[in-house]
Amino acid sequence: MKTLILTLAALLVAASAMAQGSYTAATCNQTDVNAVINGPTHTAVAGDTINIPSTGSPCTWTSGITITVPIQVLGAGTPNTSATTFGAGTITTQIVDALNDGATPIFDFSNLPVSSYLARISSLNITPGGSVTNGFSPLAGNGVCN
Repeated sequence: MKTLILTLAALLVAASAMAQGSYTAATCNQTDVNAVINGPTHTAVAGDTINIPSTGSPCTWTSGITITVPIQVLGAGTPNTSATTFGAGTITTQIVDALNDGATPIFDFSNLPVSSYLARISSLNITPGGSVTNGFSPLAGNGVCN
């Protein structure tokens, strides 16, 4: 009986470790955001929501983040939710893309598996960090559909 109870307890702990949740990066810096997506703070699972806070000033990124599971990446602010109004709402999370190569995205949703969860990026202000000579592509994605 003890073995059965211990086995069930271990299964419950393992299942809860894989359950989706909401996690907030310490800052909008690339290393802090990557730490809650790809570890060591947290490793994202399908369905997670990763929140990127506003720090009052833009965060400059010199490398991107590869995301291999469908998650939501949300900045701080208020999205525009009116169907009759166009444009962004009040967005306070600002990321400056200092890569400026036109080929390396800030967020690369790569090889996403078939899932019932959606990949989403919302409420972020991503701007180029200087003159853009080869185009500006801060987001990329590929995967399979179900």
